[in-house]
Amino acid sequence: MKKLTLWGYYGFGNVGDEALLDVCLSLMKDVKVDLVCGPEPSVRASEKLSIVPRSPENLYKSIRSSNGFVLGAGGLIHERAKPLGTYYHLLGPFISKYSRKPYCAIGQQIGPFQRDLTKMLAKKALERARFITVRDNISQVEANFLGLDTTLSADLAFLLNPEDPSVEVKKAIESMPKPRIIFAPASYMEETPSPEFCAKVLGKIISLTGGSLIIIPFFPGKDDEFGEKAEALLPPEKVLRLKSPVDWKDAFGAFNLCDFSVPMRLHSVIASSLACIPALPMPYFQKVRSISSEIGYNTMIEKDDPSWEQKCLSFLSTSQNICQQTALLAKDMRSRAKVTAKLMEDFIGDLERTA
Repeated sequence: MKKLTLWGYYGFGNVGDEALLDVCLSLMKDVKVDLVCGPEPSVRASEKLSIVPRSPENLYKSIRSSNGFVLGAGGLIHERAKPLGTYYHLLGPFISKYSRKPYCAIGQQIGPFQRDLTKMLAKKALERARFITVRDNISQVEANFLGLDTTLSADLAFLLNPEDPSVEVKKAIESMPKPRIIFAPASYMEETPSPEFCAKVLGKIISLTGGSLIIIPFFPGKDDEFGEKAEALLPPEKVLRLKSPVDWKDAFGAFNLCDFSVPMRLHSVIASSLACIPALPMPYFQKVRSISSEIGYNTMIEKDDPSWEQKCLSFLSTSQNICQQTALLAKDMRSRAKVTAKLMEDFIGDLERTA
């Protein structure tokens, strides 16, 4: 049986990335996989899956002993203030290229870039890939500027079919009065709405609906701190805050039990659409704005937005229409994501036919 090396931002407790890991492995079920990852992956080693501690040396050894390489789905090829994370993730494609191993990149976000060096390295690393699929239109435009040939797909989380969360989490959420609003905070950045501002928005929605709030962190540590600060400014009897670590299946499943969503992170926006509930995004980064608009969540509240109260009222009054539109657009995104699944099937088929 052939073996592939899978490399991405996995094993660090990020709910969105662990959900993507699950999808990536489902697309590679017919081969053995070396998962080169961080210390806490959401999957266990098995006969067909080896867990390899994340390091450049281990990555090199794995690729050299594999039949091919996959740069796994996620936001790996971009930079904000520091480009080191991108350089690190490009190691896999570079090693594969110079080891003459077939490789591909799936469900990628490409860009934005700030440095010419980063653009050059991304181009050199990926120019020999068998195929590259990107998860949004902006990534395809950025890739075109680099001279890379890509196929427009979608975030691979659209291939998920989330079920209800574990019994314990479900019981806790169902103990809260309806309508339930689910809030997924993001680690504080310069362009992120502050916990205090988020608490004002959330408090208004609770007041207008008479409902309750579920706070769920998608990334351990700073998301918990953000959620704790927001919670402290809201009526305690109206708030349930889950604490890290949260299994990705519990996180995505929690949206099935809620009526409205105020997502800050990209995969909490996608989880809202999969649960077919209206969402009022408060984006922390451009990628969140992009995916929100693509799936019909067009009303968003930005940092210190002066019209936030009006947007809350508009959101609640049009929520049913939002659901209907999002259901259709999410179905389209799922079809786009299946493009990656087909290309992976062909990629593995080519490996199997190789002596």
